[in-house]
Amino acid sequence: MNTHIKRVLLIIVSLLFVVSLTNAGQRGMGDNTGIAQETIKPNIITMSGKILEIKTGPCASSTGRSLEGTHFIIRTDDDSKINLHLGPSAEIQNVVKGLEVGTVLAFTAFRTDEMKENHYVAKSLDHNGIIVNLRDEDLRPIWAGSQGRGYGKGKGHGRGHGYGHGGGRHGGCCD
Repeated sequence: MNTHIKRVLLIIVSLLFVVSLTNAGQRGMGDNTGIAQETIKPNIITMSGKILEIKTGPCASSTGRSLEGTHFIIRTDDDSKINLHLGPSAEIQNVVKGLEVGTVLAFTAFRTDEMKENHYVAKSLDHNGIIVNLRDEDLRPIWAGSQGRGYGKGKGHGRGHGYGHGGGRHGGCCD
């Protein structure tokens, strides 16, 4: 086979591989769809605790398209250690910007039967009375929007603006 054709085929195969990784990057737990599309929703629980670790990296615990997710490892008030999945790193980078190891926060979260024990998905975070919603009432991620991009309005967490008044886009691993 011609060397040029081999190179072209190698490039095409490589691109297809990368695209498949992007599309399956957060298709974890063996689900083809996310929880927002399910008819029966899991229970939402409220917890609080101290951030022990902030992890960003490949995430097999979600159904999105991102290759990287960000998680808080939290010691809860009842002394449990949990893994709280926040969302794709690029979408929630400003959420974690003002939070660090040792920060105490409250949060709402849910889990499904397919998730590992003590693993949860964050619905909202509350730090010193500032509430950042990561998912809507149907548990759809706020960054998903209606066409794949959501836009926030008014007070709250705006992309690129950190906590507080955000006029920007929506805004507001691991094992």
